Amino acid sequence: MRNLLILLSFALAPAPAAARWTAPVTTAPATALEEAIIAQALTCNRMRKKADPAYLLDLLRVEEKFDEMPHTLRGMVLAAACAESGFDQDAKGDRAFDKQGRAKAIGVLQQWPWFEGAYQVDRTDPLAAAEAWLKHIQTHLAKTQKRCGRHLKGETLWVRAWAHAISAPRKGGRCLETPKHYQRLQRWRKTWYAELGRPGMPAPSPPPPVPALEAGR
Repeated sequence: MRNLLILLSFALAPAPAAARWTAPVTTAPATALEEAIIAQALTCNRMRKKADPAYLLDLLRVEEKFDEMPHTLRGMVLAAACAESGFDQDAKGDRAFDKQGRAKAIGVLQQWPWFEGAYQVDRTDPLAAAEAWLKHIQTHLAKTQKRCGRHLKGETLWVRAWAHAISAPRKGGRCLETPKHYQRLQRWRKTWYAELGRPGMPAPSPPPPVPALEAGR
């Protein structure tokens, strides 16, 4: 009887409030690169309503916690969040449900319940979800290198680990695959590369001014 009462108390207890983003967490002004990344993120065709740029900046800056992440992959969280939820932190998946009819995939990155146990994360907290998502990819780096080749380094290694991390296991691995999230990131970064130059390379020179025509010519 005592155990039954305990179970009932848990069942009837109010659900904890979702840890939603409501205000900026970081206060430092956006850099030129961050502004360019956010400008591209705001072109996401999966948004139901325009995302707050401050929210996107906070999501983007989660990447700064991962020193190993190649600088060329800045924006990968936003590319994934665009594809998965259109940046909607309250998103609920529509393809898989539990026995109670609740969506299994929820949040900005559409994470499944096992993420909570593996990374002690509240999937409804978009910043925590983004950090757990990057940790999950990071845990695949060594395994991907072992499976796909010790020669893999930098961006290539991260992209292969990304493919393994977000997809179901496949016999032989996913050593030649690139995530659709990454393909979106590649399209976006063409724009900021054109504006700012590639990381480590000088910014493009502005076009020379057009000489004024002389009077009478």
